[in-house]
Amino acid sequence: MSIDLILKPSCICGSTVELYGSTCKHMTLCLNCGKTMAENRAKCYECGTPITQLIRVRSL
Repeated sequence: MSIDLILKPSCICGSTVELYGSTCKHMTLCLNCGKTMAENRAKCYECGTPITQLIRVRSL
């Protein structure tokens, strides 16, 4: 079984997304918003998981 993750086209600020903001992968963020949210220990808007790491997205 394969699960395909689809990035939303833009961050909450409107910028192009570069990374996931939590291990739950609900939030897609630009680098600036991701850093700010991780530094402030923000939580995922969908499930409340704390943002403790930023996961960079790369196309293969």
